[in-house]
Amino acid sequence: MRITVALTLLLATVLLSSCKRISAADGRIQSIESNLESLRKVPGLHKNTGGQETAFTAYFQQADVQLIEETPPAGGSWSSRYYFLEGNLFFFRRQNGRLLEQQFLIDKNGQIRRVQPESLPATEVAAITAHAEELKKEALARANSPIVLPLLRGR
Repeated sequence: MRITVALTLLLATVLLSSCKRISAADGRIQSIESNLESLRKVPGLHKNTGGQETAFTAYFQQADVQLIEETPPAGGSWSSRYYFLEGNLFFFRRQNGRLLEQQFLIDKNGQIRRVQPESLPATEVAAITAHAEELKKEALARANSPIVLPLLRGR
């Protein structure tokens, strides 16, 4: 009996120590990414101040933006992902192909964490955050606009 209890406790200890603990933010990111197929997709185009357009796809759960994925004009290889929680940007990642170029996390206290590259200036973080807000406003406007279907004439 004692051996069975001891083995059970040892096995439980090994299993618990082998479990990888992830942060709440990482859990939220994984949750959004694993549920992309069930979220409502709203495509759009964003025109920046230079007149260049980038395509984006916003993913909604009911009326809440969960993720906006932005892709470059033809010929570009980067993509950006903006993750939202309760309407606020909490994680940003830009990749060039499979190579991570930039990322940062905004924690629940508003602190910027996990910045890559480490030399990413605060002004750049502020510009990215402002751009995310612009994309979110455009996505919300597109998601809330009525769908207009052309009339079928002569049928």
